[in-house]
Amino acid sequence: MPPRHPASLLGFRKPSPPRAPQHPTSLSGHRDLARSPPPCPRGAPPALPAPLIEHLPPPIHARETATWPWDSGDSSSWAETKPEEEEEDEEEEEEGDDEEGSAPTLLFESLPDWEKELKRQGAAGWRVSAINERFDMAPSLPRYLWVPSGLLDHDLKRTFAHFEERRVPRLCWHHPGGSDLLRSAGFHAASEPGSEDALLRAGRGPCVLADTAELPTLADIQLAHLKLWALCAAPEEKWLSALEATRWLDHVRACLRKAVEVASLLAGRRCCVLLQEPSDRDLNCLLASLVQLLADPHARTLPGFQSLVQREWVAAGHPFPRRLGLRPGSGARRPPRNP
Repeated sequence: MPPRHPASLLGFRKPSPPRAPQHPTSLSGHRDLARSPPPCPRGAPPALPAPLIEHLPPPIHARETATWPWDSGDSSSWAETKPEEEEEDEEEEEEGDDEEGSAPTLLFESLPDWEKELKRQGAAGWRVSAINERFDMAPSLPRYLWVPSGLLDHDLKRTFAHFEERRVPRLCWHHPGGSDLLRSAGFHAASEPGSEDALLRAGRGPCVLADTAELPTLADIQLAHLKLWALCAAPEEKWLSALEATRWLDHVRACLRKAVEVASLLAGRRCCVLLQEPSDRDLNCLLASLVQLLADPHARTLPGFQSLVQREWVAAGHPFPRRLGLRPGSGARRPPRNP
C-alpha cells in the first residue's frame, strides 16, 4: 500500500473523483460475497480487513518512536521545515521588537544601573562610588554616587561632614559638549572653606553656582497649590482673576526660566554648574529634571523620563510622604473641600 501523505493525518484530504459502487471482492480480484465482512452495527465505524490493517502506517502517538515512510531527513520536508520557519519568524519578530522598542527603565537600585547610565552619558571623568552602599555616610542619598575619577573614597569621606544632611556635591548629568551638572546641599555651619574643591575639580572649566534664592520657597509653592485646588469651585466670571491671584503660573515661570539659564550655560560654554539648595531634596530635584528634559533627548522618551524621575527624585531622597501630607505631623495642609 503506498504511504499516506502527512496532510491526511491532520484531517486534510484531497477530494478524489467519485467511483462507481463496487461489490466486495477478495484479494484475488473475484467477487466473494460469502467471505465479505458482516454489516456493522449502526453508529459503529466499519472494520477493515486484516490484510489492510497490516499495511497501515503507525498511529499518531507513535510518531516520535517510529520511522515514517516520508521522513527522508531532507530539509525540504514539510514536517521538519515548519518548526524551523516558525523559529526564524520568532527571531525576526524579536529583532524587530529590539530595534523598534526602547531601552528598559533603570531603577537605580543596583550598581549596573548607575554604570550603564554613566556610560550612556559619556562622562569619562567620573566613576560610580559605592561608599554609601549601606547608607552609613548619608541616609538620604542613594546607594551609589557619581564622583570624580581621581577622587578616592578615603578622601571622599572627609567631605560629607561639611554639607547639610551630609549631602555632598555629585554629578547628576553630563552634557555631550563636556559640561557637568552637579547638585548638593548647603554648606554646614562649621564647614571649612574650599571643602568642596576636591569634588568640583573634575570639571574641565569654571564652576558656576546656580542661585536658587529667586525661586519660590516651599511654603509659597504649597500655598499656591492649595489656592489652585480651591479654584475649581470658583465662579466662572471670576476664574481668570482667581487664577492670577494664586501666583501658581508665576512660580512655574520662575522655575522654567532658571532651568533655561542653566541649560544655556551647559550648552554654550564648557563649565560646571552646581545646583545648591539648603536641603538638596526639593528644588534641586525639580531643576535637575527640567534641565535634562530641555537638553537631553533621551529624557523626553518614556523610559528615559521614568529613569529620570527614579534617579533625581526617588533615589535622591525626595520626601514624598512629608510633602504630600501622608505622614502624621508633617505639617502639610490638605486642600479645602468644595462646598
